[in-house]
Amino acid sequence: AKPFAVAPLERSELLEETSRVAKAARQWNVVLDAEADIGRLRSVEGDQGHTDSELRAVEARWVLSLVPAEASSLLSCANSPLASAEHRVDAALLAVRVAHEIGDFRLAHEAYAAVASIPSEPGASNRSLLQLVYHTSFGDPHTAITTALSMREGLQSHDIATQLRVSRNLGVALCFLGHSDQGFALHKHYYDVASRLELTHWQFELASSCCLAAMNTESFELAEYWYDRASEVRRPGVASGVDLSHLLSGLELALQRKRPTEAQAVLAELRKKGTGESIRVKAHMVGMETRVAQMDPSFQSSQDSIAEMRRLLKLAIPLLSADVVVLALGEALRRHGHLEELRDDLRQYLSSRRDRAPFPNQVVHLAHACNLDLADC
Repeated sequence: AKPFAVAPLERSELLEETSRVAKAARQWNVVLDAEADIGRLRSVEGDQGHTDSELRAVEARWVLSLVPAEASSLLSCANSPLASAEHRVDAALLAVRVAHEIGDFRLAHEAYAAVASIPSEPGASNRSLLQLVYHTSFGDPHTAITTALSMREGLQSHDIATQLRVSRNLGVALCFLGHSDQGFALHKHYYDVASRLELTHWQFELASSCCLAAMNTESFELAEYWYDRASEVRRPGVASGVDLSHLLSGLELALQRKRPTEAQAVLAELRKKGTGESIRVKAHMVGMETRVAQMDPSFQSSQDSIAEMRRLLKLAIPLLSADVVVLALGEALRRHGHLEELRDDLRQYLSSRRDRAPFPNQVVHLAHACNLDLADC
């Protein structure tokens, strides 16, 4: 359609629609190309106002690089009296999501505070989602649970696109908050909806989320079933947090099933994605790489590796991302016979862990190895 969109307004509308559709399909490079053209048009026209377009561009650059270069611009949008309430909330939500990845508590608190006084409007799904994400990751877990249950009750009042988007975020939050069964049920329901509508992108995201919910309760057979369902409709090469989580789930399943060749293949694919500045992704990757190496009973981590895992553990505990790295670090310390250090690290993990989902059963074995009574933590 580009050759026929000659007038600036026509071209701008076409590019906006291209960008919106590409974002929905997680085609972030297409989003960037469209937004670059939109930016040039806006520059010619002298339009410097706040738009959805600028947020899509920021999100695309973040997803593709995991480098939070534009966090300050998100705060500017969230605080701007010239921006609409919807734009400010959307900017704050993106800022809180970035903060969760990089462990920037100041960014999260400032973004949430910037829009806290904006009155909530009926049907404003992103306002509720902001409250849910913020309190799940940084704020009050009890407020997060109350918000989650309220959102679940009102979910079907939204259009189907909003239901699908919110249900995945809502289900993930329920899992983090210790309600994995409810999170799984929600994901399963909307997976069935997406299947009936032949929305393969949402089938992938929701099947992957079902897998993750099942793994939270160490129901590995169920998790493998949903991992296979997601793999059937997965589009390799699509940059998204869900695709990353899907591969991490596959790697965890390979570890649980003691399949070293499969584990190495998934790990190689994960390495291609990079970690950027995401503490959450770095903690997962370092933990997973170590655990794959530990499939060899004779493997011993270096002292430098142990120090790096301990550093990441301290950063990841508040980010709902400590389980993988604590298992790797704990096993490394156990193999070295550093049982006092193992006790200290497990105590810190258990006392500070924000994730309300059950901790992995392997933690029990590590605690037993160093004579740590879990009831005392």
